[in-house]
Amino acid sequence: MINNHNFNQSNITFKSQKLFPVAVKDMADGYVKGWITKLDPSDPEDSATMKKVGQEWRISKYPGVVQGKILNNEFNSGHDCFAVELDSFKKSLYDKLLCLSSTEIKDELYLSCLQAAPNSTFEAGTNRKYKGAGTALMYGILNIALKTKDKICQFSNANKPFYKSLNIPNTNTDKDIPDYTIYDSSGMEDFIQRKTEEWKPFLSNKEND
Repeated sequence: MINNHNFNQSNITFKSQKLFPVAVKDMADGYVKGWITKLDPSDPEDSATMKKVGQEWRISKYPGVVQGKILNNEFNSGHDCFAVELDSFKKSLYDKLLCLSSTEIKDELYLSCLQAAPNSTFEAGTNRKYKGAGTALMYGILNIALKTKDKICQFSNANKPFYKSLNIPNTNTDKDIPDYTIYDSSGMEDFIQRKTEEWKPFLSNKEND
């Protein structure tokens, strides 16, 4: 079941379209509250932030993901850019972004790419500040996928260890697309329920710094 939340008491960026509360782990302070948001390419702050992301998010393992997939090709071409954003009045939008994705929604949801911020990637090692941003963004994406006609989320297996860690069954049986993962409604609903219960103690309306 898709979760319905009261979004009135949040510290989200004013222009952001807030969708679902989530929790991510601050490596120094434990779990903190965040939000799944939808960025708007027509909004000056969102657009300027995405340009800065393109300049600063230099992920060596996937150098073209943010610059090519999200920023240049898809942010302004009808694809939706969903994000994980920290719940804070005290940070700029850029400093609150922990993870970004590009999705295309028709009868089902197709996840084109998902990329964590440099301070939230596994590759950051001891410099990693936040953990679980990708999982949090998948929570939001799968909630949205459940609203589509076919109630399916599919994507190519670009990062198999990460998606395997979500413990959602891959229901793809099509031999023509063996590298694709397909999540059906039962797998997505189970994941959402597990995370909802896990994060419940951390999703109060208390402001994060």
